[in-house]
Amino acid sequence: MRLLSPLILLVFTAAVSDKSNAHELTTTIGAKAEYSDNILREDRRYPSDDLLSTLFLGINYEYDFTAVVATADYTARKLNYRDDSFDNRTDFVGTANVDWSIIPKRLSWNFRHIRDRVLTDKRLEDTPANEQDRTTYDTGPQLQLNLGRNSSFLMKGNIISNSTEQASSFRSHQIRGETSYVRPISSYSASLNAVTSDVNYDNSAFNYTSKRFSTSLSGAGSVVSWALNIGQNSVKRESSAKTSGLFYSASVDLERNGLTIGINSNRELTDSQIGLSLNDNIQDPLDNGDGNLDSFDIVERIRHELTASQKFQRISASYSFTRDIQDFQSLAQDENSQKTSVSISYRQSEKVSWSFRFSRQSSTFQETGNSDTRYRQYERRLTLTMKLNSKLNATGWVSTNRRSIDAGAIQGYKEEGLGLEMTFRI
Repeated sequence: MRLLSPLILLVFTAAVSDKSNAHELTTTIGAKAEYSDNILREDRRYPSDDLLSTLFLGINYEYDFTAVVATADYTARKLNYRDDSFDNRTDFVGTANVDWSIIPKRLSWNFRHIRDRVLTDKRLEDTPANEQDRTTYDTGPQLQLNLGRNSSFLMKGNIISNSTEQASSFRSHQIRGETSYVRPISSYSASLNAVTSDVNYDNSAFNYTSKRFSTSLSGAGSVVSWALNIGQNSVKRESSAKTSGLFYSASVDLERNGLTIGINSNRELTDSQIGLSLNDNIQDPLDNGDGNLDSFDIVERIRHELTASQKFQRISASYSFTRDIQDFQSLAQDENSQKTSVSISYRQSEKVSWSFRFSRQSSTFQETGNSDTRYRQYERRLTLTMKLNSKLNATGWVSTNRRSIDAGAIQGYKEEGLGLEMTFRI
């Protein structure tokens, strides 16, 4: 944090000295009640039910200055379990992002903060007992040098600090550098890229360095845009030999007449906690459900994503499919999973809307000393949202969640629940 304090002071000084600025503050207070007939998500004849009540305060702040653009979105929550199924707690989650243009189109600085709750072990049930707080700071400069003929040379540096609530030995500090030479070729853009990272943990046995060299090509039209980045990446841990392999990242996006389609495909060497590349093609790369915070290893991850959405006058629909293949280099935790989800929303009137979401996930995990664990998980949720007035909203829902075990030692479960949330915008 000593490195971040001067940056925050400089950004604040630039912001308050900028006379042409605009800002907007939105504050929301609310209460939520959720009932579950199997809150522990156990395979029992008589499962434990409970009622979770939550009070929350949300703050969203947006700055728009000539030199500084910043957003902050945080929520403070007080959670209480009626029958003490889990510990009552108060937590604070959210994100902040600051982009400071020091020299327009030449030199900029970015700062990002993320405070969230994530799964400790994704093979187990998604309950508070399998969650922990995680805090991430990411800051660094970006310099662009124009070389003529529309070509440019980019340099970017980042300092990334990552800490978790329980596993103090996994607290990490990453220094990351990127360079790219970018040149237009006809109507396309081509680049040569190099990325290096040096990651140090409180437990030095987990330290590693990584390198990636690649070339990329991208293009954009009125309907379709695409990008392809391909090369080689390697990771060298202090306690083991170097691991290397093929790297690629490809994306295609189409948008026409209310229809949006996105296709992403990625293969990279990463780690089972925070990831190396923070790949922009992967949706929410810091929390995409493919990490285990209670263990550490280098992982070769292959991930494919397909998303599609269509908007009509009153109805909108979306579909997503994800395939995730992970090859752990040392631990016996390899995974092969795929998830499909479909959602439909209907705007009945200006004040009333409905939505329905269904998802199915099938996963296979390799277990140490045991046969593979295979399971299927299904989720359904029906939601009603009502705008009672310009500031007060009410949301109600019913849901089912079921896990079926095909093989392995973990337990299946079935859970049904319902909830009501009231929010008031101050």
